[in-house]
Amino acid sequence: MKNRIPLVIAAAMIIVAILFVYLWISGIFPKGMTTTEKPSGNITPELNNTNTSLKNFPPEIRGEIQTLAGKYSLALNIWGFDPINNEINLYAYGIPNESAFSDLHGRQIGNYTVHIINYTEILNARDEVYNQLFQIQKKQEYQIAHISMMKDIFSDPKEYTVELWAYNSTPENKKLDNMVIKGWKIQVYPMSPIPSDTGSTSKSR
Repeated sequence: MKNRIPLVIAAAMIIVAILFVYLWISGIFPKGMTTTEKPSGNITPELNNTNTSLKNFPPEIRGEIQTLAGKYSLALNIWGFDPINNEINLYAYGIPNESAFSDLHGRQIGNYTVHIINYTEILNARDEVYNQLFQIQKKQEYQIAHISMMKDIFSDPKEYTVELWAYNSTPENKKLDNMVIKGWKIQVYPMSPIPSDTGSTSKSR
C-alpha cells in the first residue's frame, strides 16, 4: 500500500500539469509578454501612413519633415508640398503651441520654405491658386479639361480641394495629384480616352 502512494502522487501531479497547460493554451490563464506576438497596427497609425503622407515630397527632405513632426508632435497629414511656389504648407490648426509656430514658420527645408497657413489665408488665395492652375491647363502635356474649386466648411478640419479633370492620365498631371498649393489640395481625375478629333477639329476651324 505504501508503495502505491508515490505513484498516486506522481499521477496527480501529471494530471494537474496537463490541466494547467490546457488552460494556459486556451487563454484562461494569462500568457504574459512574449516576443512572438505582433504589435497592433492601431498603436501608431501615423507611422503606418508615413509613406502615403509624404509620397509627394522630394525624397531628400522627407527625413527632416519626419524629424520635425516627431519633435513637435505634428500629424504628417497637415504638411503639404507646393513645388510651384517652392513652399511646404503647414496647416495652422495642427500647430500645438506658439513655440512650435515660431520655430517652423519660414524655416528652410532643402530648397523649400515652410509656410504656416490658416483658413483665412487659404480662402484669400483662391484666385491666385486658380490662376496658377489655369496657366498649367494651357500646357498640352497636362491634358487638363476642367478646374473645379470646392470648400467643405462643415468638415473638421475644414477642407479646401481643387478637382482637376484631365482628358487622360499623364506623367505630368500625376505629379499634381495630392499636391497642395496655398492650402488647396489638388485631386486629379483622368477621363479617358482622349477625344481623337480634338486636334483636327481645332485646326480645321
